[in-house]
Amino acid sequence: FAIQEIDLQTNNLLFFWDALNHIPLADSYEPASSASSSNNIWDAYHLNSIGLTDDAKDIVVSGRNTSTIYKINKPSGMIVWRLGGKQSDFTIESGAEFSWQHDARFLLPNVISMFDDDCCETAGSVPAGTPPSHGLFLQLNLAAKTASLLREYYHDPNLNISSQGNT
Repeated sequence: FAIQEIDLQTNNLLFFWDALNHIPLADSYEPASSASSSNNIWDAYHLNSIGLTDDAKDIVVSGRNTSTIYKINKPSGMIVWRLGGKQSDFTIESGAEFSWQHDARFLLPNVISMFDDDCCETAGSVPAGTPPSHGLFLQLNLAAKTASLLREYYHDPNLNISSQGNT
């Protein structure tokens, strides 16, 4: 539930960020009851990727179980914006919706790429009728706070992936 940056030469901690201090547990789509089948561990956030942005002071982080991508300012620790999830700062236009994503990356100019699993609160079986998992590129309009579909990539034949993936 935390992010650390460590100087490998000195072993000094350069940055520490705790999701619990910034993201309400209620933002999770993973039910707390899932802990009963995972040694009493509730993975409310499941931070699954971290990357650089267009600003050296910011990072982009993917929270699978909140279906949200966060841009975080390292000096302050504050969330700059949320893309997706229950508290999105962006309007997600038709075709740009995503959920349970992996490997979110910030690309220039203001593009987010990800693997949209589009499934499941608990890895395992995929419910019937679930849309296929796919690669997704979204164009962000930071002024209007909108996210629109730039491009998407599907496997042929379509696949449903209950967890993980990369674009």
